[in-house]
Amino acid sequence: AYNRTLSATTFIRMVAGISHTDENLKNDSLVRDDRQVVTDKYLWNEAAFQATKYSVSLTIRTKFNRRNTLTTGLTVDMMDVDLYQRDVFANVSRDTVRLNVEDKTVLYQMHTTWKHRFNEHLSLQSGVHAQYYYLNKHWQAYGIPI
Repeated sequence: AYNRTLSATTFIRMVAGISHTDENLKNDSLVRDDRQVVTDKYLWNEAAFQATKYSVSLTIRTKFNRRNTLTTGLTVDMMDVDLYQRDVFANVSRDTVRLNVEDKTVLYQMHTTWKHRFNEHLSLQSGVHAQYYYLNKHWQAYGIPI
C-alpha cells in the first residue's frame, strides 16, 4: 500500500495485490462384485481450475471541513483463468469435455461517496458506483445495467 498526504485536506491511497487459486480434482468410480469387493477402478471425472487476479485500487479522500468529506476511487481487477473439466465414460471408452476455457478479462469499478455529519451522533452518506466488465462489454451503475 502507498499512502500520501497531498495537502492538509486531501489524502491518496493506492493498494496493489495478487491472488491465485489452483484446484485439481479427480473422481474415481469403483466396480464391485456381488460380495462388495472392489474388482476394478476407473476415472469418472477430472477437472483443473486456475485463476489469477491482479488488483489495483486508488482512493482519494478530501475533507472540505469538519462536516463534509468526499471520497473517490477506482479499482481495476485483471483476471486470468484456465478452466478445464471432463467426464469419462469408461464403459463406452469415450469422454466429454464439459469446460475448456482460457481467458483474460478486466473489471473496472469507479465510486464517489459524500459524507455529511450533522452532529456527533447523526451523519448522512450518499454515493455513486459504476462498473465496466470487459468480458461482456457491459456497463452497470447503481446495480442497473446501462
